[in-house]
Amino acid sequence: MTTLDLAALIAQAEENGADFKKVHIPAGDYRCKVTHARYSPSKAGNPGFSVRTVVLDGPYKDKGFWSNFYLTPIKKDGTANHAGVAIFFRLLDALGVATDGFKNGTVTVEQVATDGRLIGVETVVTTEDHTYNQETSTRAKSFKKVQGQAPPTTYISPQPPRQASGTYQVPPPPLPTGQAF
Repeated sequence: MTTLDLAALIAQAEENGADFKKVHIPAGDYRCKVTHARYSPSKAGNPGFSVRTVVLDGPYKDKGFWSNFYLTPIKKDGTANHAGVAIFFRLLDALGVATDGFKNGTVTVEQVATDGRLIGVETVVTTEDHTYNQETSTRAKSFKKVQGQAPPTTYISPQPPRQASGTYQVPPPPLPTGQAF
């Protein structure tokens, strides 16, 4: 078994400009890009996914945060959650994922989260401050399509989906220039 010299690793990271402080991104609208996605069902077993988005410009450029999304078709009181289902699929639409694959049963939330289709997607994220145990963090309030972004299309994965526990990352396509949001 290999042992790591953690003190040396930390010192080396600091010498090379690593910042160990948590950066709070204030509430507002930020043009972001999805850099990671993973399947993460809820504790109740509902399908869901997490995405890491990174701010593309301004003073918080290259700072990122994770957001979790769950499809919750039934409320805690046992009634149908139609509004929650609509919100979940509006989010997928903002991330460029059409609902037709879900409607005809050819796509699952797990596939969307693990096959790479979310990586590189640009979106405008509206954030809000969230305080828990006296610590303020950044939380995504909503995702919006970037103006001029092509409408969602049915995606056919060029490779089989990965294991649900894995994170899949592919290099993003080059960004178009002069795109406003």
